[in-house]
Amino acid sequence: TAAAGRKYAPDAAAELPWKVKEFAVADFSKVNFYDYCYEYFSQGKESFIPVEQTIHLMSIIDTCRNQSDIFA
Repeated sequence: TAAAGRKYAPDAAAELPWKVKEFAVADFSKVNFYDYCYEYFSQGKESFIPVEQTIHLMSIIDTCRNQSDIFA
């Protein structure tokens, strides 16, 4: 989780090394998003991605946005 009150220097991005990583898409199993949506909304099955994880991710994004000068 993000540290509360953590701030970064404006020029910190210039000091960070850029990393590039490649991976094969074939290493991952295919997911049919619309099949999962159908199962969730019409058949009452469990959500493919738990709602709690979605809320947590949105909270992290909100924290990042609040600490960024870009969205000020």
